[in-house]
Amino acid sequence: MNRDQVRGRLRQWVGAIEQGWGRLIADETLRMRGERDSWMGRMQHDHRPERDTTVATEARDGRR
Repeated sequence: MNRDQVRGRLRQWVGAIEQGWGRLIADETLRMRGERDSWMGRMQHDHRPERDTTVATEARDGRR
């Protein structure tokens, strides 16, 4: 697990906390921000950073 994946998991967790707190205090803005953070954390965790694929492509094509 790399650093981006760890940060993504943390962001998902924080987003879930914000969503729950927003529901508890009936704050729609906080709940929506939590949904956004959770979604962005999922994207960060699930997808490889662009720089990893670029380096791998350059190495494969002999451009390094």
